[in-house]
Amino acid sequence: MSLLSVNHTTCTRCYACMRMCPVNAIDYDKKTDALTIINERCIACGACLTECTETAILYQDSIEKVKRLLSEERPVFIVCDTDISAEFTDVSDYRKFVSMLKALGFKKVFSAALAVDLVAAHYKKLLSEEFKGKYYLSANCPVVVNLVEKYYPHLVGNLAPILSPDLLAAKMIREQFKKVDIALVYLTPCLAHKQEVHRDAVRSKYDAVLLFPEIRKLFVEKHIQERQVEFSDFDGLEGQKGLLYPIGNGILQAGDISESLLDGNIRSTNGMQNVMKAIGSFDMQNEILHSHLNLFFCEGCVMGPGTMRDYSNKFVRSANVVDYAKKRLASFDEEEWIANLDEWKDLDTQALFSPKTVPTFDDLKYQLLIKKADQKNIVLTDSQSQIDEANYRVFQAKQSLSAIINQISAGIVIVDSEMKIVEANNSLIATIGEEAAVVSEVIPGLAGANLETILDKTIINFFDYTLRHNDHVDRKEVNINGTPLFLSVFNIQEHKLVGGIFRQMLSQKIDTDELVLAIQKTIDKNLTMVQEIGFILGESATNTEKDLNQIIKTLKQEE
Repeated sequence: MSLLSVNHTTCTRCYACMRMCPVNAIDYDKKTDALTIINERCIACGACLTECTETAILYQDSIEKVKRLLSEERPVFIVCDTDISAEFTDVSDYRKFVSMLKALGFKKVFSAALAVDLVAAHYKKLLSEEFKGKYYLSANCPVVVNLVEKYYPHLVGNLAPILSPDLLAAKMIREQFKKVDIALVYLTPCLAHKQEVHRDAVRSKYDAVLLFPEIRKLFVEKHIQERQVEFSDFDGLEGQKGLLYPIGNGILQAGDISESLLDGNIRSTNGMQNVMKAIGSFDMQNEILHSHLNLFFCEGCVMGPGTMRDYSNKFVRSANVVDYAKKRLASFDEEEWIANLDEWKDLDTQALFSPKTVPTFDDLKYQLLIKKADQKNIVLTDSQSQIDEANYRVFQAKQSLSAIINQISAGIVIVDSEMKIVEANNSLIATIGEEAAVVSEVIPGLAGANLETILDKTIINFFDYTLRHNDHVDRKEVNINGTPLFLSVFNIQEHKLVGGIFRQMLSQKIDTDELVLAIQKTIDKNLTMVQEIGFILGESATNTEKDLNQIIKTLKQEE
């Protein structure tokens, strides 16, 4: 069964889920008039799940499976994510919560906090104490791992090779009870954990994963309430500062890893947009960052898709985590904790990751669907509809420019700040060779491809220089597949967009006038459209015209 699916009965085809998905993992089938989630593209972030107002996005339900496990003769244990302190504030004491779980039939209830402490210690060793110049991305968030494996496969080797706390907790418990046939369940706010438990060896696996709403449903179904139970403590794996794990930098606190801007070598960020930008910067500009990245795709685990997030906001939930940790640590036995860490110091914590193949995405189809949604005015406010209309016109303008630059004989490429290709014309694709031509058949203009995957580092450095310094590069001699060329790189938008022109060395002032004329035609043809877009989206949208004029200015200066 897929992790996520769409209920076609309740789905209103508003496409809100498609808009929110950061990796374009939702497709539309015109024949069936239905949205589907492409599992191979999905990173299990749950953005679609939390965005859908019609509850038409469904996740894999584990309630029935857990009920079957509890009906068997073998003992069933459960491991609680440390985020229970943020979620179950309606239960007066954590010991009551432990008893409620046991009332459901779980024989033993464990905390994941000690596993967090162990993982944090390994991170401190890898990132600080034994640092040898290689920078890492933290691999505790399974969504981040999915994102890297599928969309940044060349960075798989930079994922910290350390098991996440949930998998390490499973490994510890199965090792402790290796002579007993047990079933193991994990309670978590993280949707992606439902997938993650299938990636590792048997000794680190769970038999089922429950999200917080699922355990609440079980409490209701079995009529279990706090007033019916007595206190009961965890059966083991209690930690120290690992209790802070649900907060973005909590694991750094647990490992006493320096976050000093001057002396430290690790930076933390969380939230979908921040993480996407951070990985892009790590990919293209790590020589500037000089940092490991501690990343969580949600706004910390306190805001995971498997929480009842309408209860309170991120800051209140984080405060609940801190308050709980303070109370627990007030009577903390440090000697016992040190002894527990020592007991598990030789346990293998190595994690393995591998690149994944991802199906291509049809951008034109996506734009047309959004256009359709605007026309039908389904679930969209008037202002949102106007914005999407403007975006669609921008798309049309780009299509027009694409058609024109493909008539130019010189090789042309436009690149964004993350070294992703915005557009490459057919002349350049032909020069690069057969591999690029094959890719362009699937992805027109190589849009979205990393420049480093098709050109040498020496050439990429010129684009990087222009992006960083907002300065032109004029007629540098380069070589592509044995063909000597002159390369000029010019700024389009400061630190955001640059263009490159590859000319044959034997050519004498060809293509410049040709390109200037073509771009001027594009401006004239689309001026009314640009003005309308500017009216809808604001002044910044009129940069479309300014950007094209900047290309003309640059080319004329170069002559």
